[in-house]
Amino acid sequence: MPEVLTSRYLFGPGPSNCYPEVTAALAYPVIGHLDPVFIERLDRTCAGLRTVWGPGMPAPCR
Repeated sequence: MPEVLTSRYLFGPGPSNCYPEVTAALAYPVIGHLDPVFIERLDRTCAGLRTVWGPGMPAPCR
C-alpha cells in the first residue's frame, strides 16, 4: 500500500504544491478540442479576452 503523504509547505524552487481546487479538478473527465462543450467555453473565454485585448486578438480567438 502506498504511503499517504500529509499536506506541507515546500519552500524550495520546485516542485511546488498544487492548490486543493486544482487537484480536485483533475478528477473531472477530459474534454476534447472538438467537443461542443469545449467550443462553447473557448468562445466564451475569447469573448471576455476581446474586452481586454481589443480587436487584435491572437489565435485561436480570431
